[in-house]
Amino acid sequence: MSAPAKMKKLPVVILAGLVTAVAGFFAREAMRRARDVPITDASQFPAHGVFAPPVQDGDAVFFVGNSLLGWEGRSLPEWVAALGMSLQPPLRLEVGADIVFGNAPLADFLGHAAVQEALASRRYKVFVLQGEECEAVDDEAGFHQAVRDFHAAAAAAGASTVLFMTWEMPWRGFLRSVASSYEAIARELQIPVIPVGLVHWRCDQQPPTPRPPFWLTSGPANPEGGPHPNAMGAAVNAYAVFQALTGIDPKGVNFAAPGNDNDGELMRYFSDMAWKEISPRLRR
Repeated sequence: MSAPAKMKKLPVVILAGLVTAVAGFFAREAMRRARDVPITDASQFPAHGVFAPPVQDGDAVFFVGNSLLGWEGRSLPEWVAALGMSLQPPLRLEVGADIVFGNAPLADFLGHAAVQEALASRRYKVFVLQGEECEAVDDEAGFHQAVRDFHAAAAAAGASTVLFMTWEMPWRGFLRSVASSYEAIARELQIPVIPVGLVHWRCDQQPPTPRPPFWLTSGPANPEGGPHPNAMGAAVNAYAVFQALTGIDPKGVNFAAPGNDNDGELMRYFSDMAWKEISPRLRR
């Protein structure tokens, strides 16, 4: 083919490539929107199985995730341990964590020194894994592979894995997709999911008093809600995690932890709402 002929063909090739790329984008967007239809009932995502509580008094738990687990000094591991110590008799949990603020995917954490040291210590019975808030949907394949890799590494260290399901955002109602992604990889590996996102949804649907949407993640900087839990959202997370790990319903027992200024009545509400989602997933 002569040079002029090649030049004439080039724009056609470029145009065809652009058309293909644009068509692919709209196809992916249509698929995403179809998956992100708002849920109307948390029972649409029943547990893929029931599991015996993996943690008992004296066990150690390691948490992996980003700022959703520790915003404004409200450390989820510390809150879970404090809740255990507030019971009568107390349930003592040793906790460790690799919580790194930002948007790193879950796969990155497996290479962190803190995680490698926790695995090598063989001290931890359970690793609680929280993916970046969008990756379970936007990079489902990568997220699922990261969970597989973490699960294999934990098993080699004599531990088990549990998934911490995140929640939807005010600007993106994608809880259906998030829940589906977490449940799919958990079903494959036969590991538990802590359905925190579904508990957030339940609290939004059935607040104790009239509340604006996303009241568990709102604050002065984001009055309409944001990605991070406020003190109320942190309490929901702590109850859900504690219940799923121990199989114990604390019935709203309050606890002293940095940043916990919730009153007893509200804490009982959070505890009860979490138990509605957690208890069907427990083998007792």
